[in-house]
Amino acid sequence: RVGGSDAAADAAGVAAALFPATGTSDRPTAVVLIDQDDWQSAIAASVLSAPPIGAPPLLSDGNELPAVTEETLDQLAPRGSDLSEDAQVIRIGPDVARPQNFKTALIQGDDPYERAAAIDRFFSAARGRPSNDVVLYSGESAEWAMPAASWAARSGDAVLPVEARSIPRPVARVLENHERPNVYLLGPERVISKQVADQLKERKLARSVNRIEGPTPVENAIAFARYEKGDFGWRVNIPGYNFALASTTRPSDAAAAAPLATRGVFAPLLLTDDPEALPEPLESYLLSVQPGYEGDPR
Repeated sequence: RVGGSDAAADAAGVAAALFPATGTSDRPTAVVLIDQDDWQSAIAASVLSAPPIGAPPLLSDGNELPAVTEETLDQLAPRGSDLSEDAQVIRIGPDVARPQNFKTALIQGDDPYERAAAIDRFFSAARGRPSNDVVLYSGESAEWAMPAASWAARSGDAVLPVEARSIPRPVARVLENHERPNVYLLGPERVISKQVADQLKERKLARSVNRIEGPTPVENAIAFARYEKGDFGWRVNIPGYNFALASTTRPSDAAAAAPLATRGVFAPLLLTDDPEALPEPLESYLLSVQPGYEGDPR
């Protein structure tokens, strides 16, 4: 259990666990700093945890650093990323705290859609090319969007927010840079409508449009964990995998958990909407992929 009292503490706990910072080799090159209330940008910024940057997220409280974030940042002492002009801290948005004594880079944007587009351009430049696959998630309903964070950290694919019935202009513009990628809509039509799929096709922003969906946020996360199409998807349908589990009531925990999808852990994010018991669909899924044996149980 990463038992933080809030998402900022959870992000600090995950970062400290994955980067013990006992020497140069186990310190990150950079960390990403995001406002804990800006879950839309936090999910989009989870891609920065993927190679080649590999920067874990930490959370600020507006322009103030929570004590747990400040302590963890000092402990990690990032080396500086040559992919971001030696920045040790990559700040998402101008209103995020600016830590003293650390070299920072700023990813600008006046709203979450602009910031997500700027994050994608930043990461595409660092990697040398835009991703061939893009996940679009709801920028309005956090519980449906959360599973996108772990996939971004695992794959390095762009994950971008959209509105229920339209593609915001900054997102549409950055999609053009991907030169007709395979697009995956995360959630049922009441969350991301058919109008969005139609706009992608009419404006020739996508090579293919696919939908990953479940009737509830819990089942939607399971559907993503099971999903596979070509080289895309977790395809977790057999035993032998790790999972991260978070509550739908704390959307910024999606970004906090995202590094658990990389650095050898490779855990897709599952969700619960009940603090006391596993929801039935989640229990059934875990039972279906639990390790088993043939013959001797040893």
